Amino acid sequence: MSATSILSDSELQAIRDRLAKTRPGPWATHPGNFIDESMISGSCRIVWSDGDGADLAYVCSRNGDHDAAFIAHARTDVGRLVAEIERLQAQVAGLAAGFAPLPEHLR
Repeated sequence: MSATSILSDSELQAIRDRLAKTRPGPWATHPGNFIDESMISGSCRIVWSDGDGADLAYVCSRNGDHDAAFIAHARTDVGRLVAEIERLQAQVAGLAAGFAPLPEHLR
């Protein structure tokens, strides 16, 4: 799927399925001291689940703080985005149903 293509129902369902298989959020980030950071050109962060405190990922990169924050927010952000897509789809379906009684040339 390209970034500009329309999201199909099956793609949206695949996103829902992946989301359902993740640990519950919210997730958070914390500085990681599990690696000698002098050996990398960046910073390291631990991404963990507030639900049980289990580590989910270790992010080490030149953009470590921001990358880790993005990953940590993904669980919550994706869920909210899926819910918004579903709300908008329902709204579009309702509007389309309202136009159905109109003559073809007015739709």
